[in-house]
Amino acid sequence: MTSSLPPEAREAFERFVTCEYTTVAGARQPITWPLTPYYSDGGPTIDGTTGLGYPKKADDAAGHPSVSRLFSDPTGSGVLSRFSRFRRTAKKRPAERAEA
Repeated sequence: MTSSLPPEAREAFERFVTCEYTTVAGARQPITWPLTPYYSDGGPTIDGTTGLGYPKKADDAAGHPSVSRLFSDPTGSGVLSRFSRFRRTAKKRPAERAEA
């Protein structure tokens, strides 16, 4: 899916250190959080993680899967352009456990 996006967008997804991730909470109010994106060029998704102690981002996305990511601060990425916005439908993946 992401291979059809403009090269500037794919570069931001691959190189930005953080992005602003907006979900819709239960009260139908938008909430924006910082998020670390994980992306492979041309991959089908742009992943993000949340800590086990902070599942609100994932819970909100499961309840209302319309989400937005704003790549507005290129600090540390080496990217000169700013303000790439990406809106899609989120899918919550099952939690993975670390092997002991």
